[in-house]
Amino acid sequence: MAAVAVRPGHPQLLAQLPDHRWIVGLPGHPYAALTGAHTLLTLLLAGLTVRPLPALRRIPLAGDVRTALGRTPPWSW
Repeated sequence: MAAVAVRPGHPQLLAQLPDHRWIVGLPGHPYAALTGAHTLLTLLLAGLTVRPLPALRRIPLAGDVRTALGRTPPWSW
């Protein structure tokens, strides 16, 4: 069992039980839960059904990207 380090959208949980069932815990805020379900469940279901991961969408940026100091790891870009 492991917590998923993500902001916004914390707390989240992804765990596999000893009987091989999976538990996905989502945050209480509706938008954060929807985003968490999309990011966690899409990958989990693709892996469990041996299907390819969906293609990532690319959107051009209109300006500079600034990270939030202390909140965004440098490897995420």
